[in-house]
Amino acid sequence: MRKKLSLLMVAAMLACMIISGCSKGNDEGGGGKKEKSTDGEISIGVTVMTLANTIWAETCTAIEDNCKDNGWKCTVVDCSSTAQTQITQVENFIQKGVDAIVINPTDQAALETVMKEAMDAGIKVISWDINSDAADCCLLVDNYNVGYEIGKQAADWIEKNLSGKAEICILDYPEAGAEVIKRADGINDAIAELSPNSKVVAQVSHQGSTDGGMQAMENVLQSNPGCRVVCSVGDGGAMGANEALKAAGIKGEEAGIFSADGTTEFLSKIDAGEPCKMSILLDDPISKAASITDTLDKLLDGEKVEKDLYTNVQVINESNLSEYYK
Repeated sequence: MRKKLSLLMVAAMLACMIISGCSKGNDEGGGGKKEKSTDGEISIGVTVMTLANTIWAETCTAIEDNCKDNGWKCTVVDCSSTAQTQITQVENFIQKGVDAIVINPTDQAALETVMKEAMDAGIKVISWDINSDAADCCLLVDNYNVGYEIGKQAADWIEKNLSGKAEICILDYPEAGAEVIKRADGINDAIAELSPNSKVVAQVSHQGSTDGGMQAMENVLQSNPGCRVVCSVGDGGAMGANEALKAAGIKGEEAGIFSADGTTEFLSKIDAGEPCKMSILLDDPISKAASITDTLDKLLDGEKVEKDLYTNVQVINESNLSEYYK
């Protein structure tokens, strides 16, 4: 009896070892499906340049909502456009053993190493708006062409409303990295080609915020009081420029602001007849968040996804405003 019992115990122990070994093999290698924790909870880390940017803040809120609906834990952090802070945030996510990291890199070159460390640890990585080899998937924008379209729309408006000649301010955001610089380059090239009689009198950073855009535009108007056209790389700074122009007594029909992001706030200013004239919708925050969480779901289930996924773009101005703003 004792001998039979001992044999049964040995068999049970061998079975446990085999199961344990199989389970360990599934977790290693990085190519297969990442196993969920025993309680079924998936943990997601999100780090962005700054939550002062309206579109990023709204997208992060939507990501959090989607994660909650999926039963996932989501932690969102803001690096204040500081690379070292963001590196530390990613290191913390790795140490905590999150299942996936969504990163909006403030400095692509500086973040590459730590992003690769996350991938080596078996963590799925999505790069948001920045092309990177150290990511499972990159959700991208063709920033040069977006900038060129901003400049083209401004040039068309100048031709129709200012007899083809204007003083122009470009609100850029070089602190956000190479991709946003490409957007400003596109604006400059379009203005030079399509509105040759116009002059870019200032190119200044809006610091990624409405307050920054307002302060920048106030300074531009002090030295260039005839400036009536603004091309901004994003709606945050553009909204600030809108307030600065209004405060200077410049009416909506006298000035034009052309931007990208397609935020509800900016579209409301077009509807109200203020200087805001056009914005390029780069997926609304709800759609962008859905793309991110859908991609996360596929990656965590071990499915293959396209390495580079490009955002849909849509020009929104007075002619089609009613389709996008109610």
